[in-house]
Amino acid sequence: MDEAQTAARQESLHKRILHLHQVEKLSQRQIAEKLNVGRKLVKKILNNSGSAKAIDRKTILEEYNNLVAHWYKEHPRLRATQVYERLKGYGYTGSYPSVVLLCRKYRQPKTVVYHTLNFLPGEEAQVDWFFFNHKTMGQVAGFLYVLAYSRYAWGIFYPKTTFEFFLAGHHEPKLCIRT
Repeated sequence: MDEAQTAARQESLHKRILHLHQVEKLSQRQIAEKLNVGRKLVKKILNNSGSAKAIDRKTILEEYNNLVAHWYKEHPRLRATQVYERLKGYGYTGSYPSVVLLCRKYRQPKTVVYHTLNFLPGEEAQVDWFFFNHKTMGQVAGFLYVLAYSRYAWGIFYPKTTFEFFLAGHHEPKLCIRT
């Protein structure tokens, strides 16, 4: 079989697959069984033909699009529920989820109110006191030392939270951590 015959066969198969899908409304599996070809081939031909693509339709919201854009220029933080209630006042009869989808393109993203802190190993640590009720000793103070990079935690108990124990808590981990 030469190249011309192969191309003609492929074109014929392509047309038959499209006919079975669009006219006879058969599924991809049914087409594959009828023509004795693989389902992946049928799927590939249907996807490449453009028959599986969605049709662009006008929505009810398109006539309110300019109005919603104007509202978001005046009030950038409007919620979709507020827009939906306003649109109902203008005679909108569509659904709320449609309004949510429309509002997504007008909503401004919230600004980040914190900065991510990045540390090198051993550059930064956090310390804090916590209290623990021991059965025989009563309340003891725990000193917790956490490295910011690795989140390695180290702790020790002291009888009080005075300054001398605070300094001792900072000095202890240096004795335990090997470099």
